[in-house]
Amino acid sequence: MKKLVILCFDTFGDIALRQSFFKALLDLHYDVTVIVRETYAVLLPFLDARLKIITTPINPYRLSTQDSVTELVAQIIALQPDALVSVPYAYTYLDEWLLRLLPQWPRYGFMNNTLRVSFAQAAPEIYRGLDTAGSLFTHTIKVKESAHEFNKTQALFKVLSGQKLTALPQMLLPTAVLAHAEQILTQLGLVQKNYVAACVAGNTNAPIKVLPIEVSAQVLVYLKKKYNLAVLLLGVEAEAAHMQQIAARCQREGVTVQMWIGSSATFGALLGLINLSRFYYGSDTGSMHFAAALGVPVVVHFGGGGWPRFLPLARRSYIVTQKLACFKCGWNCWSIQAQCINLVAPERLYRAIDWAVNQEAKNHVVDLGRVRSIPWPVLIGSWRAHIKKRLANLLPYMFRRFLKKIFVRLK
Repeated sequence: MKKLVILCFDTFGDIALRQSFFKALLDLHYDVTVIVRETYAVLLPFLDARLKIITTPINPYRLSTQDSVTELVAQIIALQPDALVSVPYAYTYLDEWLLRLLPQWPRYGFMNNTLRVSFAQAAPEIYRGLDTAGSLFTHTIKVKESAHEFNKTQALFKVLSGQKLTALPQMLLPTAVLAHAEQILTQLGLVQKNYVAACVAGNTNAPIKVLPIEVSAQVLVYLKKKYNLAVLLLGVEAEAAHMQQIAARCQREGVTVQMWIGSSATFGALLGLINLSRFYYGSDTGSMHFAAALGVPVVVHFGGGGWPRFLPLARRSYIVTQKLACFKCGWNCWSIQAQCINLVAPERLYRAIDWAVNQEAKNHVVDLGRVRSIPWPVLIGSWRAHIKKRLANLLPYMFRRFLKKIFVRLK
């Protein structure tokens, strides 16, 4: 049996997308310990109860010399793993720090060409005394940046096990969790499979991905008035104010929507409420990936920041966005509002709702919008951002080629 320590310092959606990866390793009798941030540990038992878990309070996205990894390193050493695996393509400074501190074991991870400079070069004070000249990984997996995260995970699994990963992420909830969700529905006056799980906030980690309140409310009103389907707004405390504004806007149209605010202590109830719904409607959030893994159809207003890396792996899905030249910007948006989301008209979302309610034959629909519907200032702005990004990628490459030619001639 091989012992793997997997560094997984990203968020709910990314972790959910790796469910079948974890399960496949466990089924091959690997001993798997996953290290996650404290906030996200609640998800892992629902992915596979056999996973061992180590948590850390360190935020891997906020570089700080005050963060201490001493305890984390001691826990890893105590496990005596056969290998360390960094699963995110966009690995963090914490991944690099730990891997540099533990060079005695094989280290697996992705080659990420989008990192212009290593974290060790950007913050040398953190890595002082460590060997930063050598390769970060002993086994480097090469994948395209634009490849879906599941395809990246497939490539990693192939290198680790020598086998193919074909199963998509899937979650099966315990009976007790579903029973608790049914109790909540009873209290709210809702009936399973006769309501829509609406996660229209999703502004905890990336507020720029959220649809305008007015548009969200119009879609929910459409749902209720045309199909008489109840709406259950789902979210966490940080999203409550946004959800309340949407509910108030619906109320002005004579439509009452129910609202449920969850927390880490009620995480299982969130999954249960999504699982018992007719379908999921909302933003590109962790809850969207939960719905997909639970086998619930999803209707999502999507943005182009990470396109198409994080599209839901649902059995049935309808994606609505507005394609622009600046797609794949990594959410480094040129505009105050993400125009790939802001330009989505309610009528396009109505069609998506019709598809979900009527269970139309086509299982997967991607509506990219039309160029003629884009205002000229937005179109020009998106192209400027696109050209700027391409030049930023091209100029260093041309400079390296130039230096290489000079060096060859000097030799």
